[in-house]
Amino acid sequence: MAYNCINCKRQFGSRDSLKQHLESPAHNAECEDCDRSFSSQQALQQHLSSPAHTFDCEDCDRSFGSQQALQQHLNSSAHTFDCEDCDRSFSSQQALQQHLSSPAHTFDCEDCDRSFGSQQALQQHLNSPAHIPKNNNTYLGIPRSIIEPIYATAVGLRFKQPTVSDVLRQTGTELDERIVSSLISAALRLLPIDNTPQGIALRIEQHRTKAAESKRDEDTFCSELDRLGYVFFREAQQEGRL
Repeated sequence: MAYNCINCKRQFGSRDSLKQHLESPAHNAECEDCDRSFSSQQALQQHLSSPAHTFDCEDCDRSFGSQQALQQHLNSSAHTFDCEDCDRSFSSQQALQQHLSSPAHTFDCEDCDRSFGSQQALQQHLNSPAHIPKNNNTYLGIPRSIIEPIYATAVGLRFKQPTVSDVLRQTGTELDERIVSSLISAALRLLPIDNTPQGIALRIEQHRTKAAESKRDEDTFCSELDRLGYVFFREAQQEGRL
């Protein structure tokens, strides 16, 4: 009577010979991918079909059923890492990161000679107030660093009713006298309001005179800006845009 091994189809002349075969290492079914052994072909097939028998690509989170399939993926054109900014492709995440950190991966602003690490960062710069083209003729006003010391001096002298000459002498500024006069007027507005009839009448007259002077100064100033080719908005136009 013959005794058959249902896993490997071998025949044995006795029950003891079959048992000895089943318990021997030669009867093991091995997984060539992960070097694990199983007592039967059926157990091996269950292992091959299970989620535990997967080989993961650490770069792109894809899984494969064998080491060979994973290796084919790693060597294929599908296993690339693309730079979204400059359309270049790399074979690994590490190579992409090296590219992103290299001087070759920069995006230059042609207007102001600044460089950025991504196209998005460059676009944000182009849309920001910090993006001032080298050949820009837009009038941007007097820097705050120049105005603030003059105004602070006028505020400190406000109780003495300072004149333009007083402020010019103390600060040594080269600002136009009309600008200094405007700063003094702003400082004087910090004084307590005189609500006597004389004080009210004085404020009305000062306001009328100041409005006329301001209009005349603005016309003169804007005419000069026009002559120099600057692009600008008058005060009334700026208020209309808010």
